Amino acid sequence: MNAKIKNIYYYLPKRLVTNKDLIAENPMWDLTSVAKNTGVEQRYFAEEGETSLDLSVGACKKFFNESGVDPRQIDCILYCSNTQDYVMPGNSALLHRHFDFRMDVMAFDITMACSGYVYALTIAKSLIASSVVQNVMLVTADTYSKLVHKRDRSARALFGDAATLTYLVPCNDEQGLIAQSLATEGKFYKKFYVPAGGFRNPTSDSSSQDYIDNAGNMRSDENLWMDGLGVFNFIRSKVPEHLFGFLDSRQLKIKDIDLFVFHQASLLTLDTLQKSLKIPNERMFKNIRKYGNTASSSIPLALSEALHEGLIIKGNLVLVSGFGVGLSYGSALIQF
Repeated sequence: MNAKIKNIYYYLPKRLVTNKDLIAENPMWDLTSVAKNTGVEQRYFAEEGETSLDLSVGACKKFFNESGVDPRQIDCILYCSNTQDYVMPGNSALLHRHFDFRMDVMAFDITMACSGYVYALTIAKSLIASSVVQNVMLVTADTYSKLVHKRDRSARALFGDAATLTYLVPCNDEQGLIAQSLATEGKFYKKFYVPAGGFRNPTSDSSSQDYIDNAGNMRSDENLWMDGLGVFNFIRSKVPEHLFGFLDSRQLKIKDIDLFVFHQASLLTLDTLQKSLKIPNERMFKNIRKYGNTASSSIPLALSEALHEGLIIKGNLVLVSGFGVGLSYGSALIQF
């Protein structure tokens, strides 16, 4: 037995923020080079008081209203986020209380971001293939706008907020999630993290103090800290080798894949990977211009759009790949 994606839905906050809006907030900013490298022209930010849970509730409402699936049919809620509402409990339990789910539902969280969707797909497949559950409601939600300092030009121009819901059900072995490959290099975790706010480095008077880095970006230790060049170089050096090895293990070539859907890290990252892998334009999906980098929701949001636009049809072989926080990366082959 295998698992396949039956539905994907996404939900965006109502607050649309364009590059012009960011410049209006910060008249001294020059976003020319930043916008060129990120490729982001607009993004959606959660409102004050609006959390990842709120966005995921919105995605669930769309799913239940439009799919015809009843909440009591759900066997498992798998929630992927780096921006949970509380230290504990996880957002899966908080989401459970919003709908008429059964009490014997498996509900748990994984704290991952950019590669989290691929990791979560692998977990969902394992649960279904082993007959532990019959279906999985995989939810992703992140509100990085709340982690980014409002004066951090590079990060504020890059990230957006979103939630998605992917519904997975059983299928035969030739369909669905046919292969996965996951990897982690934790020694590089400081290239993309929030220094303060956990138990290793609790918040304090000093952790909330703003400072300006060499590039002129303002932040505190309680905000997202990203070594953009370091993360880019990591992805550029690791991901092509990982993908070539993954395809080779399945006796596949680039030409055998109908569509590549990567984590929308930045336009520079996507263009660099496309060039390294020699992927034709018509088989490389990009939507970062409209949404920015939405962390855990990036890949499912892109998949949903590609499906809606008819770029993925029955029988297509799609490769999804995520990379980032951890630093971690992973890929999956999906037969639609």
